[in-house]
Amino acid sequence: MADVIKVDDLAGEIVLAVRIYTEEVGAAIEEAVKETAQALAADLRETSPKDTGKYAKGWTARKEGPGRYVVYNKKKYQLTHLL
Repeated sequence: MADVIKVDDLAGEIVLAVRIYTEEVGAAIEEAVKETAQALAADLRETSPKDTGKYAKGWTARKEGPGRYVVYNKKKYQLTHLL
């Protein structure tokens, strides 16, 4: 049987449900962004020129803040503008 909620408590229950939903969606988005950044770095490692291999191996992803990742080349960062 469903829980009985008083009319006075309805607003609080709605806020609680929205807060739980927001946290779940935020966590899912954070995970999706992380996976996408890591996949992009892996794709760049695979498709970059491999003269010596150092440039291709340098691609990595770093977390910059909530829901924000930066994909960059930590070994040969001077050459990324050529891509």
